[in-house]
Amino acid sequence: TGTANVDVVDVGARRSVAVDVPALSVQLPQTIKANVQSLDTKENVHVGVYRPSEPETLAVVVREKPRPPPAPETEPPTPIDVELVLGRITVNRPNSAEIALSGRPKLTIDRGARMSGQIALESGWANLQGKKFTIEKGTVTFTEASPPNPVVVATAVWAAPTGARVYADFVGPVKT
Repeated sequence: TGTANVDVVDVGARRSVAVDVPALSVQLPQTIKANVQSLDTKENVHVGVYRPSEPETLAVVVREKPRPPPAPETEPPTPIDVELVLGRITVNRPNSAEIALSGRPKLTIDRGARMSGQIALESGWANLQGKKFTIEKGTVTFTEASPPNPVVVATAVWAAPTGARVYADFVGPVKT
């Protein structure tokens, strides 16, 4: 739940969009449902005996269909720069994590899409190994890679019943 203000301005051959989200609350499902992918019949995949001398041998043969020539480009698409102004954004997954973040990332869309900028992890908690760790600090930095694979630097702490403090650090790209 939340609201956003959007401003669109055309500057020369570029379109500039500013999206201001002062507050937003996102509730994620407790578990992610994964369904089995359907295996529809494909025109270019044939299953059958590959070698007549060995009839018990089953093989899958994939024949590439000729691709149509690409359509001629008439005019390049209008580049779009989207600046996101994130106020207090709260993301919650029951029993797993709750994180408050803010930042000013930028999305550039031309012949591809690239993200830049940074999001700050302001506060929150995450369940790690059955322990509730409190997020002390963190950043998510977008490096204009396509597809995006931002670099996360985060520190969380768990206070043990003995009084010891256990720290968990994550440094690296999201996909690791």
